Amino acid sequence: MLEQGVNMAGIKKVFDMKKNPAVLAAQAKQELSDSELRKVLREEMKMAQGQQKPSLRQGDLS
Repeated sequence: MLEQGVNMAGIKKVFDMKKNPAVLAAQAKQELSDSELRKVLREEMKMAQGQQKPSLRQGDLS
């Protein structure tokens, strides 16, 4: 890691984050797989069609 330009404080922080399971769980929870994201978007589109309102994410996709 020192070759990559990370100092000792940065290395300690990386190892502390690896030891802390709460940090790892939070990072894993934030990341959605492509299939999960598509499922969420499909559900939002179905809800929007039922109410005849545009989806909140529709503008983000265009």
